[in-house]
Amino acid sequence: MSIITLEVDSQSVKNYQNISLDDREKIQRFVQFLLNEPKMLPNLMDIISVRAQQRGLTPEILEELLINNEKKPFNPKQFFGVSSLKNIEEQLEEMRNEWER
Repeated sequence: MSIITLEVDSQSVKNYQNISLDDREKIQRFVQFLLNEPKMLPNLMDIISVRAQQRGLTPEILEELLINNEKKPFNPKQFFGVSSLKNIEEQLEEMRNEWER
């Protein structure tokens, strides 16, 4: 294994530093998956977009969330169906299956 550096905002750094080692490993596996399957990123983004729209996310709501993110963090479960890193391997497998269709 090798180490790479990713540029993120200060809140992401704090959040990462405050999560469990298990959750850190899940994030690392997810990033590794994205880097090993770069052609899948647009598909992943499409899947996330469709799921968010099905849960009521509109362009207007997204713009509001992006503008007000520092003032009022949003609950990702509301639009993305994910509130934590639990079962990330199952979620990745489900995404792989969707891409293969």
